[in-house]
Amino acid sequence: SSKKMKLMISTILDYSRIRHTSYNFKKINLWDCVDDAKEMIPLISDNVKVEVLIDELQWIEGDPVLLSQLFQNLLVTR
Repeated sequence: SSKKMKLMISTILDYSRIRHTSYNFKKINLWDCVDDAKEMIPLISDNVKVEVLIDELQWIEGDPVLLSQLFQNLLVTR
């Protein structure tokens, strides 16, 4: 669909800018990133239904926006 293609193009452009971007690294719970990604799925694609089964996720140092985008891409492109 066109929404999926726009997301993939946007993600590629964002990835290409990573070298030139300052990051907001902080200690985050990966569950929060997964929850953010799941909330965005209906906005990205009307036809995607996702069931997420994860036993445990860790706290890590990272950029919450980039990690949420990563999980969005993983969940939508399955």
